Amino acid sequence: MKIVFIILVGLSFQTLSYAQLHDNVWTFGYTCIPGDSSRFGGTNLYFDDDELNGEYVCRDIRFQSNCNASISDYVGNLQLMFNGCTLNNANNETVEGNEKLVRNDTDIEQTWWCDDGYNNPSGAMFLPDPYDEDKYYLFYRDLVMHPVSPYYVSDSFYVAEIIKENESYYVAHKRAIVTDTVSLTGLSAIRHANGKDWWVMVKNQHDNVFHNILVDEQGPQLIHNQKIGNLDELISNGSTTKASPDGKYLATFDPFFGLEILSFDRASGLFEEYNYVDNWINVPNNIVADVEFSPSGQYLYVAEVDTLWQFDMTVVPEDFFDSKVKVGIYDGFSDPFPVNFWLMQTAPDGKIYMSARNGAKFLHVIHNPNENGLECDFQQHGFELPTVNARGIPYFPNYRLGPDSTWLSTNVLTASTNKIYPNPATNTIQVTSDHNIEHIIIYGAAGDAVLRSQDTEIDISALPEGMYFVHVVGRDGRLGVEKLVVMR
Repeated sequence: MKIVFIILVGLSFQTLSYAQLHDNVWTFGYTCIPGDSSRFGGTNLYFDDDELNGEYVCRDIRFQSNCNASISDYVGNLQLMFNGCTLNNANNETVEGNEKLVRNDTDIEQTWWCDDGYNNPSGAMFLPDPYDEDKYYLFYRDLVMHPVSPYYVSDSFYVAEIIKENESYYVAHKRAIVTDTVSLTGLSAIRHANGKDWWVMVKNQHDNVFHNILVDEQGPQLIHNQKIGNLDELISNGSTTKASPDGKYLATFDPFFGLEILSFDRASGLFEEYNYVDNWINVPNNIVADVEFSPSGQYLYVAEVDTLWQFDMTVVPEDFFDSKVKVGIYDGFSDPFPVNFWLMQTAPDGKIYMSARNGAKFLHVIHNPNENGLECDFQQHGFELPTVNARGIPYFPNYRLGPDSTWLSTNVLTASTNKIYPNPATNTIQVTSDHNIEHIIIYGAAGDAVLRSQDTEIDISALPEGMYFVHVVGRDGRLGVEKLVVMR
């Protein structure tokens, strides 16, 4: 099937009332000597009023490798930061229960990796609880030594619940939500079509299975283990994944394999269409890469160590590769090591910032990422930090994405092959379909998930009277939405 990458260039209708500043503060840097504000130490970047300001901060936590995560509250005040081993609050205090986050049963935790931070790009991410402003979820990987390449893998994917009580945070509990060898890099989150809940996606290392996790009123739950695509083995750990700002696409690039683009259904949490572009770079010289979408979603940027490419997402797939434009070539600048290209992240000011593969006091900047070709204005070493950044850059999903305007208002996903009876119903419903049913989710009129079942006969006696929307997810990825009236 041929598809067109359709991108809504203006997203204001989805984001106007959902502007939350959880990505307002970015954390970087090393530990410091109190009173010493020289080249090394911590850095906070503040995007207040869409203006970027850097501040020197003396703190104990080190972001000395690639794992870098932070989160602010909804008004933009820094709350938490994490480097793969250490969880600190904004006052540079280790959060109570931090020891729960580290396994302590592998060699990694006993080495400098844990003190300095894990070396896994986009290895951790915070999400606010959609229903409790005093609770955050921390998603992250572990690291395990491997006898052959890739020499470090992650054999589990974790979620920790971080709760604020009496103005202090503590780790309530941690669990392995995916017990499989997941990719060491690449972690993405997309808001549910209801504009409130979240989907979190992580890929396996040794096959083409994506684990899709739903975060709703019941907390994080693994919903799908979806096999899709051509990439059966990640040869390199030097790639990341990013979601488009409208949540309709996920892009991932492996320098030994190529570029994958998958369309995503925000309601069902399933990938639908799969498109692949064969690798075009010189792998021996460019074993690391990153991807990032422009804020409009029209362009996709792919960074090698020494080259930055731009692709047009609005063309048909057969023309996608030919749409690529080289918008940057490393200029040889050093500080004192080469300030080449590495990780990218879209910022609240509408620009894309890029770290260097080596320690440096500079970030590269794409000033106009929504513009075509060289008009995007890529400026190398365009922003000077107060202190050296080791390599990493924090990953943030699009916290500002609102609901899909078609989800509840028109029910465009309704499938005539699904039936619910009785309807109206009192205590029990039966769901049938022409397709095999994997699971069923019932949403209230406000968009909150109120009941989930893998059985087709469902007890609804606990639901109050009213209108509901029943989402039927088939094993082949088909989704139907049916109205349900509960009356007594």
